[in-house]
Amino acid sequence: MTIEGGRFRPHVMLVRTGQTLLIDNHDPVSHNATIPFRKNRLSSRVIPADREQRCEVRAQERLAVSVECHIHPWMNAFVLVRDSPYMATTDAEGRFRIENLPVGEHTFVVWHERAGYLSDAPFDEGARVAERGRLTVTIAAGENDLGAALLAPKRFK
Repeated sequence: MTIEGGRFRPHVMLVRTGQTLLIDNHDPVSHNATIPFRKNRLSSRVIPADREQRCEVRAQERLAVSVECHIHPWMNAFVLVRDSPYMATTDAEGRFRIENLPVGEHTFVVWHERAGYLSDAPFDEGARVAERGRLTVTIAAGENDLGAALLAPKRFK
């Protein structure tokens, strides 16, 4: 994760258990990166200008965890820590891709920072997000496309 221009980038970071989360401050001022993990050790460190901090993540977190700067309260981001490599964030158009999924049935969780779990989100190819954001799909060999899920903008306010 990078701090640049008074922002954490990327806004949502995906990390696997056993990896080290690197927070690199490219700004000319100090920042604080507080990550209130539930299963991992709480991280709350001041990161001087042009310095970095490392945070070991050893356990999977059930939900995405907020990252905040207590010096600059407008700064926020999220970190999701999982045991599995099968996770994704969407791009600017809301698209995502998960490479190399094994063939078979898989259940994913669909979540948004403002709307929370995206229940009852219908995809135009027939998949539907169920209670608590659960999306169960059967992955076939080759390319799999869920199609689009069109959601009302009011869900994200």
